[in-house]
Amino acid sequence: MSGITIKANSLGTISFEMGEGASVDQHCKPGKFYVYTHKDKDGTVFYVGKGTGDRAHTRERSPEWLEYLGTRSDGTFLVEIVRDGISEEDALEIEDAVMKTHGGTIINRVNPHAPYDSTKFRAYCEAQRRFKDALKSATNSLKCKEFENAIPEFEAAYSYHLEMARNANYNLGARNGLKSTAFVYHPTSALADGYSMVLAKTGRNRELIAFAERYFQDYEAPYNKAEDTLRNRMEKARGQL
Repeated sequence: MSGITIKANSLGTISFEMGEGASVDQHCKPGKFYVYTHKDKDGTVFYVGKGTGDRAHTRERSPEWLEYLGTRSDGTFLVEIVRDGISEEDALEIEDAVMKTHGGTIINRVNPHAPYDSTKFRAYCEAQRRFKDALKSATNSLKCKEFENAIPEFEAAYSYHLEMARNANYNLGARNGLKSTAFVYHPTSALADGYSMVLAKTGRNRELIAFAERYFQDYEAPYNKAEDTLRNRMEKARGQL
């Protein structure tokens, strides 16, 4: 492997090349690993992996793999062993070479060869960077009891997280359109708990209620403990109006 290369084209899509020179037929050291593909009912390769033992044949897979199989392949798949009896290091190289061949049709979570919407991808990365910076500032302000500074910083962090969600579907490959690959990550507990805490401490009950209502509209169940705390604070704030 020789690092990551980002390639763009005139259509506004980009792809990530993990290595150069890897070949399915390259010489490999002996070992217990193999590289395999899964094909759907139409013969399209939709997954590439490496493993040992019966890994290639098991159905204990990710939600997106199970969804693809159920919605696009009538629950059936065909296993093809590409290379067998090789070292893990060589298996990684071969796996990447095979993924490069089928980059647009596979649903692997880590697929450096999938086509991406460059505009959405850049927007997602920028929102992610801004979210982390804003949340860090807000958390520090809360620790220092600088509540007036913390409130707009928490609000900014929340907005950036929503921007991440709006641009998270930057993958234009086979993962696009699968419900199980949709952006479902809730903001960290530091945001939900921290923002509601500072609003409660400053007696801004109406703002706390408005934030909590907006939060539960933007993010659906299942919820975590911090979000349960947010709901309890919202109800307490209502009782104080």
